[in-house]
This record gives sequence, C-alpha cells and structure tokens, in this order.
Amino acid sequence: MVSHSCDAPDRSQDLREPAPAGFRLILLCTLALVLHCGTVKGTLEGRVQGPDGAFLKGVEVAVFPADMRSPVEAASIAWVRTDSMGAFRIHRPAGAYGISASHPTLAGANVGRVTLTPGETFVLPFPLRLRSGGTVLRGRLGGGKGRPGVEGVIALVPSDGTAVLRFDQVRWVRTRSGAFQVALDEGRYGLSAVGKRGRAPAAWLEVGKSPLEWNPELLPEPSPAPADVGTWIRREAVSLADPERDEALDPALLALARSGQVFGMGEATHGTREFAQLVHLTLMSLAQAGSVRALALEMGLVEAFGVDAYVQGDGPDPLPALPPPFRVLEFRNLLVALRTHNLERDRGSRIRVHGIDMMDPGPPFHHALAFFRRTDPESARVLERRVKGLLLAQPIAKVTAPPNRIAWRAALDGLLARMDARKKAFIRAAGETGFARQRQALVVLGQFIPVAGDVPRGLEARENAMAENVYWVLRQEGVGARVLLWAHNGHITKAAQGPCGFPTLGWRLSQGLGPGYVALGTAFGRGGFLAFRTLGGILEPVPRTVEPMARGTLDAALASTGEPRFFLDLRKVPSAGPVRRWLSEPQGTWFVNLEYDPAHPAESMVMDPVVDRYDALAFFAETAPCQYWTMG
Repeated sequence: MVSHSCDAPDRSQDLREPAPAGFRLILLCTLALVLHCGTVKGTLEGRVQGPDGAFLKGVEVAVFPADMRSPVEAASIAWVRTDSMGAFRIHRPAGAYGISASHPTLAGANVGRVTLTPGETFVLPFPLRLRSGGTVLRGRLGGGKGRPGVEGVIALVPSDGTAVLRFDQVRWVRTRSGAFQVALDEGRYGLSAVGKRGRAPAAWLEVGKSPLEWNPELLPEPSPAPADVGTWIRREAVSLADPERDEALDPALLALARSGQVFGMGEATHGTREFAQLVHLTLMSLAQAGSVRALALEMGLVEAFGVDAYVQGDGPDPLPALPPPFRVLEFRNLLVALRTHNLERDRGSRIRVHGIDMMDPGPPFHHALAFFRRTDPESARVLERRVKGLLLAQPIAKVTAPPNRIAWRAALDGLLARMDARKKAFIRAAGETGFARQRQALVVLGQFIPVAGDVPRGLEARENAMAENVYWVLRQEGVGARVLLWAHNGHITKAAQGPCGFPTLGWRLSQGLGPGYVALGTAFGRGGFLAFRTLGGILEPVPRTVEPMARGTLDAALASTGEPRFFLDLRKVPSAGPVRRWLSEPQGTWFVNLEYDPAHPAESMVMDPVVDRYDALAFFAETAPCQYWTMG
C-alpha cells in the first residue's frame, strides 16, 4: 500500500542531528579558509619556449590582475619560475589575470587575459614563446638618499602611441638586490619602479636597437604629517575670503599676485567651482587696482580671439563655441565681469584675454587661411596645398610620427619668412594686432607638429609651446605688463620633472623669469567637481564626488586646520627641520584631469612635494562642481 505523504518518515530531523566531531572540525576549517582567502582558488599552468622552440628553465613569469591600472599595485602580482621543462604552475583566487614572461636577453611574451575558475585548472593552450632580437635594458634600483640597491619591482609599460599605457602588455621585472636586466621590443615605454621604501618617479623610454641603462631612485611613499607640520600649517594659514559673498581679495594673496610678472593660478581639477571663483576674485581685484594687463588661459590661441573680442565689447558671447571645459557658468560670470570692467575704460587700459594652448590645429589653420585669402592669395594657396594634411593629424595618437612633418615644417617656415619680409604691407592691410595674431597662428600650427603622434616628446613639446606662448603674450602686452595665467596644477607647478617626467610650463617660466614667475597651487579635501567623458568623439560633462583617500596626506594635513578655505605661503617654510623635510617629500593630493574614473580614484592623485614647486597653496576643505552652461 502506498503511504500518503503525511505518513512518510520525517527526514528533516536528520539535518538537525549533531554532526560527528571530526566533520564539524573539517567544516569549520573549510569555512575559515574561505573567509581568509575570500574565494576558492583556481590554478594556472603553462610553458615557456625559446626562439628555437626549446623549453626554457628559470624564466620568471608574473601573473597580475587583468584590471591593474598602476605599478603601485605591484603587491598584487604573483611570481613563479619555470622548471627544467619550461613549465610553471600557480594558484590564484578566481578572477581575470594577465601574464608576463620576461628574460634578460630575449624579448618577452604576454597573455592579455585569462580567467581562473574556483577549483579548476586553466592550461594555456599554447606556450609563451620568447624571441631573439630584444634590446637589453639594465640598471639598478636605488633606495634613495644614497642607499644601495634595494628589492623592488620594475614595470615597463608599452604605449599604444598615445598617453595611454598598455598594462595588458606590461613587462614586469623583479629585483632582490637592486640590479636588473630585461630585453624589450622596440617602441616607447612608460617606466615605473616600486619598492618597500617607496617608488621612483615615472619616466619615458624610447627603445631602439642599442642597449640602454636606467637607474631609478625610490622616493618615500606619502606619510601622515608629523605634529610639527600640523602646528606650522595652523599657525601660518590665512583664511580666504568667501567667493560667494566677498568682493575683496585677502591682502596676503593680493600681495603674492602682485609680486611677479606672471602669476600662475593652478587648479587641481578643471571643473571645481571654488577654483574658478578664486580666479574670478583675484583677476577682478587686480583689475580694480590696475595691477594686471592680461589673462592667459589653457585654451587654444584662436579660440581665445573670440573670448577677447567679447570682453572688449566687440563680439558676441563666445561660450557656445568654446570647448566644454570652459562652457560653464563660472567662466561666463568671469567674462561678463571682465567685459563690464573693460567697457568702463579706454581701450589702452583694458584687460585682454589670450590662449596659450595648441592641441587642435583646426582653428589656427582656418584662421590663417581666411587671413591670407584676404591679404595674400599666394600664401593662402601654399597653406592649403602644403599644410592642409596637418588637419588630419591627431594629438598624441600615433605610434610613429606622421611622414609629412618635415614638409609641414618647411612650408610654415616659408610662410613665416614671407610674412616677416612683407610685414609693413600686412600691417597696412590688417593692423598690428591682426598681423601679430596671424603670425602667431602659424607659429601655433608649427607647435602642433611634434605633438602629432609623438609620445613622450609630444607631451613635452606641449609644455614648451605653452611657455613660448606666454612669452609671446608678454611681448604683446609690453614692458612691465602683469599676466594672470590660469591652468591646471600640472602645468603651473615649477617642476623640473613634472607628472609626465619632463619639465613643466611653470618650470620653463621660472627659468626665464626667475622671481618674476609666481605659482599658486590649489588643493581640496573632499567634494565635487565637473569631469568629462568622451562619447562618440564628444566631451560630455559628468559631475563627480570624491571622499578623502588614505594616500592624500597633504590634503589631510591641510584639512586638519578645520578652516573651510585658506591661503598658505610656502615661502615661509623653515629652511630646515621636520616641516621642510615633510613638505619636501612626495605627499598625496588630488590631481584630476578632464576624465575621472570612480573605479580607480588613486589614478587621480599625484605624489609630489610642494616646497619649491609652488610659492603658495589655496586650500578648500569642500568643493562643488562647476555648473555646465547651455543656451537658454
């Protein structure tokens, strides 16, 4: 007879019966292991061959997270050496990984991405084959301050021809004594080194066929500020005016702004409301005192012609035609105030606006072409026939330099010589300002040539070009003119080795002007800013918010004052002692370019000393994003 379900034995009681003691112990150990490791590990197996197909013993293989974005994450790399049969086997938590095999004399090999599954083994379906013909790079990782070679990791990251580094193709090298040697394929590399005591400044290397040497020195990692530093900052901090309510600049900051011929105002992000308001208040305070002649912007030369026309009362509102970083309400408010100021004065005493950047060849080319069509048709034909191809070049976007760069340079040099030879005729046709602007448009076109497809020289060329353009602004404004220069901290800083490993705009100005160049950096603790992302080739504004990070030691020290905003004169830093020592070492601070990746906030911090890089800092404990401005 079939029993009804209600008559069946109650098996649920079996699950509640006490388990044997041995079973409970195994269960607890298993649970503890899972909690400790976070997940069950997978296994990766593979083999390494030489150029002749023979399996190689002793090759060091690095297994690293596939989403790795910075050499400072080197602690997450797992290392394994191949055995006598060229084989390697390693256990890693489940997830996606990249693989890099490096060798002292043979060009290495990479696998961009493999996925390990919990409890399973992934066997590479092909061996990693090293190649002959690699260029040898050797060197020594120093501990800094004269310390001998130290243990660490060297990262050699190929560039795809842009400023983007290909971490999926990185060459990792581990050194236990400081000495290292690795063979590389030809190309451009971003070089980094990290160790237990810190990391070395980033550098660029162009690898050809000749052996190379690189001897990085570790700089200390950011560290919390000692008590003496906090005490000094609190004593020297001068409260800043509230840009939302106050109309007068603090005397200490105004005195700093008036102490040089070029006053560089930096910004830790391009889209922070408080930074833009500080520039606004500073410029208008200088203007009311008759202490400034021009505003120079991190904007294209020709794009700024329209901005200048507006503030002189000669042109329409330029914002709809400006690139997105400037298409914000705060910048428009600044231009309206400047226009109002100018229209109350005769033309000889008005403030002008200049652009010093050169990353887009389109506007200067079309400006120059229109000018020549009106004044010199023969030059227009030369420009259109021999230089138009420059419009197709992209900034920092190719592995090799465009083949036409020599021809472009020769054509532009010829046009400049023709303008100089016929200067009087051009001035009669277009006036002195028209002539000067047309000539500079050709200069800026030439400045773009080394930027088209050349990393890192293209990035370095930009800093040099912007410095040259600031000197051009000074010549245009006359002897004794003071210029307020507004750009990112990364350009304003007086760093002989800036964030990308070469001298900055600010360093070049400090070399030429000496104390005539004064730099104000900015920093913030937390809050919002307006970043941008590229969609379909168009920059789209994206408000972002950040919280303080553990590595932001400089920002934390500044925030410890409790002041919402203040000015700190770094020229008052003691010549010796713990305050100078700490501020002279790399400390962490926010450093946000146009784009910001919230999944990798550490990429938007820079580890940099501030002493001798800036004359002063302006700090805001909390910030808000600029307001993106649209017509209507």
